[in-house]
Amino acid sequence: MAYKELISEYYKTSGAMAKVYKMMQENDTYYSIAFFDKHKVKIATEDFRGKALCYVEDAAENFALGIKHVSPELV
Repeated sequence: MAYKELISEYYKTSGAMAKVYKMMQENDTYYSIAFFDKHKVKIATEDFRGKALCYVEDAAENFALGIKHVSPELV
């Protein structure tokens, strides 16, 4: 059974946001970011297997700061 836990949220001034999740499936635990536009429509999801939480949160913060750009192909 799969389970996900919301860890943190990062917001752009435009209203777009990134949500960091801890994903847990049978024998696999990893972090994932869901990216949303200013209308709260999911535009991308990116999984980070084997990365530490601080690495993933830095990626989400970089999105909020306009440093990291995502493309809808990640969905």
